[in-house]
Amino acid sequence: MLSWITSTALSIVLAIIFYKVFSRVALFLELKKYRSEAIMMGLIIASLVFSAYSFGANDFGNAIGVYYTVASKCIGTPDISTRIMLALIGSIGIMIGGYTVGKRVINTVAHKITRLDLVTGLSAEYSNALTVWTYTIIPCILFGYDILVSTTHAGASSIIGVGITKNKDFKNINWNTIRDVVKSWLLTIPITASLSFILRLGIHYFLYL
Repeated sequence: MLSWITSTALSIVLAIIFYKVFSRVALFLELKKYRSEAIMMGLIIASLVFSAYSFGANDFGNAIGVYYTVASKCIGTPDISTRIMLALIGSIGIMIGGYTVGKRVINTVAHKITRLDLVTGLSAEYSNALTVWTYTIIPCILFGYDILVSTTHAGASSIIGVGITKNKDFKNINWNTIRDVVKSWLLTIPITASLSFILRLGIHYFLYL
C-alpha cells in the first residue's frame, strides 16, 4: 500500500525533472536547426516501448498472477508452459480492451488533465515508465520479488507533474478531472474487495449445497 503513495510521488518528481531536461533538449535542437520534431517523435516512440515493457514486467502480473497456481494445478502443465499460456491470454485481453473502451481512458489522460505537447508527453511517458520499472527491478534485486504498483497511478501522476511544471499558475490543469481520478482510485479498493468477498461466498454456497 505504501508503494501506491510513493510511486505516485516519484512519478511527479521524475516528471518535473524530465520536463526540465527535455525542454532544454528541444531548445537545443531548435537552435541548432536540427529536425527537432522528428527527433522528439522518435524519443516518444522509444518511451512508449519502454513503458510497454515496464507495464508487462509489473502490471501484467496483477491481471494473470492470481490464476497461475490454479491453472497450473487444474491443467497439469509445467510452470513455464502455464506462464506462457496465461501471458498469451492476458495479452489478447489487453489488446481487445485497448481497441475498445481503452480509447476513453486515453482521451482522459491525454486531454482532460492538462493539454500535452511533445515535450510534456515525452516527459510524462518516461517518468511513468521509469517509475514502474524501478518498482519492478530494484525490489527484485534487493528482496527477491518486485513490488506491485499501478501503471494508471504512475501515468496520471506523471501528467500532473508536467502540468504543474509547465503551468506555474495551475490555470491550465483541470483539477476537477484530477479529483474524479483520485476518487476512482480510492473507490476501486473497497468495491473490488467487496465484490471478491460476495463472489467467494456465492461460489462457496453453490459448491457445497
